[in-house]
Amino acid sequence: MTGKLQMNLVQRFVAGVYSGMMIFLLPWLLIRLAFKAQSEPLYASKVWERLGLYAKEPTHDSDRWIWIHAVSLGETRVAGILMQAMRSRDAHLRFLLTHATATGRQEGARYLSERDHQVWQPWDISWCVRSFLTRFKPHIGLLIETEVWPNMVKACQTSQMPLVLVNGRMSEKSFKSASRLSALSRPAFEGLAGVWAQSPADAQRLNALGAHVQGVLGSMKFDAEPDRELLQLGHQWKASRAQPMVLLASSRPGEEELFLQKINELPTEVQTQVLWAIVPRHPQRFDEVTALGKRMGFECFRRSHWVSLERMQDVFGQRSNAKTLFIGDSLGEMNFYYASAQVCLLGASFLPLGGQNLIEPMACSCPVVVGPYTYNFEKIATQAKDQGAAMGVQSMGQGVSESLAILNTPEIAAQLELKGLAFVQSQQGATHKTVEALWPLISQSVS
Repeated sequence: MTGKLQMNLVQRFVAGVYSGMMIFLLPWLLIRLAFKAQSEPLYASKVWERLGLYAKEPTHDSDRWIWIHAVSLGETRVAGILMQAMRSRDAHLRFLLTHATATGRQEGARYLSERDHQVWQPWDISWCVRSFLTRFKPHIGLLIETEVWPNMVKACQTSQMPLVLVNGRMSEKSFKSASRLSALSRPAFEGLAGVWAQSPADAQRLNALGAHVQGVLGSMKFDAEPDRELLQLGHQWKASRAQPMVLLASSRPGEEELFLQKINELPTEVQTQVLWAIVPRHPQRFDEVTALGKRMGFECFRRSHWVSLERMQDVFGQRSNAKTLFIGDSLGEMNFYYASAQVCLLGASFLPLGGQNLIEPMACSCPVVVGPYTYNFEKIATQAKDQGAAMGVQSMGQGVSESLAILNTPEIAAQLELKGLAFVQSQQGATHKTVEALWPLISQSVS
C-alpha cells in the first residue's frame, strides 16, 4: 500500500469520525444555544437555520448569491468594508451574509440592502451544509479570516462552488492546533479555491497546512473609517469633563477584576482624579461588570442611563471627589468611547486570550496600551509597538501605571496619537487589493 493511499484512508477515517462526532454533539449544541439565549435572546431566533432549514422567501431568491461568512463581530465589520467596496464596483451584486454569533448577526444587519439576505451559518454536519447550498445555490463563497470547516469545504467542492478565504490569518497557537489534526485540517485547507493572507507569517502557516495562498494583501481592518458623528460626540464629552478618562476596552472575564484591583492599590487621591471606564466585549456581561464595580467600591454609571450627551456632561462634568467607574453598555459606539478617552488599555491582551483589534483606537487617535497577549493580532501589534504607535506592557499593573504616566505627560500622549494614526494610514489599501484579486471570480459568478 502506497503512502499516498494510506494517507487518503487515514483522512477518510478521520473525516468519518469527525462527522459522526458532530451528529453526536447536536443535542449539546442545541442546549448550549438555549443557555446563550438566556443572556442574548437573538440566539433563540431561527434556530432551524443552523440545521440547514430556511424559509422560502421569494424576495430573497437569487441565482447569483455572493455568500460571505463572518463568524462574529470583528469579521462582520470586515465583511461590511468588503461589501461596500464591491458594491462601488457593481451596484447590482447580491450578498448572502452568514454568522455564528449574535453580535455578528446584529452587526451584519447594518450592512444589508433590500437585495441582500442574512441567515445563521449551518452547523458543520453534512446534511446541514448540503441543505444550505441547495437552498441558496451561491456561486461563490468568501470566508473572512479564520472560519474553515471540513464538511462545508467538502460540500462546496462537490457542488463545484469556489470557496475562498480572504483577510486570512493563522496565529501560531491555531497553527499548532490545526497541525495536530492535520488529517482533518489539511483536506479542508487544500479544498479552498484560493487564500489571500494578511501577513507573510500568516501565509507561511496557511501554506504549511495545505492552503493555496495566492497573495499577501494586508488587513482590511485598516480600511474601516471611524464614524465622524461618534468621534465628534466623544471629543465634545472629553472636552467637557474635569476628569481624564482611562478606558479598558473590549474587556474579557478576569480582566475587569484585575483592572479594578490595580486601581484600588493606587493612592486615594489618584483613584478619584481619574474617570475609570470599562467597555466589556460581550453585551451579556454588562450587568456582571457593573455589579463587580460596585462590590469593589466604585460608584458606577452606565452609558444606557443617559440618552443624550448633555445629560452625561451634567453628571460627569465636575466629578472629582468620588471613585467613579463608567460602564460602556451600548453596541456600535466604540468610536465614541475611544474618542472620549485620554488613553485605552486593550482588552483580551492582559490574559492569554489573544488580544483585540488595536487598529480602531489608533484610527480614533486614542493612545493605546497593549498587554503581552496579542497572538491574534501578532504582526499588527508588533509593528505598532516597534513604530511607537502603541505602548506595550507586561501586566495589568504596569498598564495602569503607564496609562497614568500618559495622562501626566501630554507630549507622550500626543506622540502616541500622531504615530498611531499615521501607522493606520500607512497600512490602508488591503480592501482594494482584495477586490481586485477576487474580481475575476466575482465577475464570472455574476455574469
